[in-house]
Amino acid sequence: MDSTYKTNKYRQALFEIVGMTSTELTFAVAFTYMESEQTENFCWVLEKLKELFVKKDLCPQVILTDRGLALMKAIEIVFSRVESTHWKLKQMLGNSIGDMVKCWEAMNNKLRLQLGNIRASFQKSFYEVEHAHISPFFGYLRGSVSQGALRRIAEELLRVDYVGTNRKICGCTLRTSYGLPCACELGRYALGGIPIPIDVVHVHWRKLTMEVELEVGADDGSEVDMTCAMDELWKRFRSLDVIGKRALKSRVCELAYPTMTPLCPPPEKLKTKGGVKKKGKKTSRI
Repeated sequence: MDSTYKTNKYRQALFEIVGMTSTELTFAVAFTYMESEQTENFCWVLEKLKELFVKKDLCPQVILTDRGLALMKAIEIVFSRVESTHWKLKQMLGNSIGDMVKCWEAMNNKLRLQLGNIRASFQKSFYEVEHAHISPFFGYLRGSVSQGALRRIAEELLRVDYVGTNRKICGCTLRTSYGLPCACELGRYALGGIPIPIDVVHVHWRKLTMEVELEVGADDGSEVDMTCAMDELWKRFRSLDVIGKRALKSRVCELAYPTMTPLCPPPEKLKTKGGVKKKGKKTSRI
């Protein structure tokens, strides 16, 4: 959360709230023009922000600001936690003499672009598998956790040889800062020969859809049901030829047996550079 100035001809501060997806892309949450940066104005904005959450008991666990005293006080009243960051909205608005209509059009265009980029990043994390993550050790996480989280876990895995399962040596920074398994946790899973469980990854990194997800036993009594989807899957399977059935079966098996993968590195290093030398020809240089 932060304010930016000189974005309009009315000299009002533009207060912006942004968030971050599981694929580490920023997205705009809300904009509002403020006559003054007083605590009561910030409290009104934050109360309106709370109304945007689908689940009323779900609040941000971390809020980043530039440590403005009025905003910090408002956050303490409405929420409970504070840190610091800033996204330069003025680059999107272009100049400081536009009216409200022009500012809104610029914001709306930016939001549409952000939405497309976020959806593409979700699809990439869902369908694509990087070479470093093909190990059965990542089986429960592939396709269910963002690639950004998988990269951080893969980097942390390199520390296991040094850390082992010792928490004091580990420091558990990745766990406390990102909600991801740290080296000593990974060491225990590796020692036990089991893949990384999905529930040790914070729910933020498992959000790979723009749709609202309702939990089983939610307040409205709704439950997640796959009956229709499974019926359609069987119908599609029966309509395919042999080659199509094998391809579809392969995709389903990747989901049903996540710790098993047909992907593997090449058996030996392939030579990709250098041409075949021709015999009998010599060249001289002067």
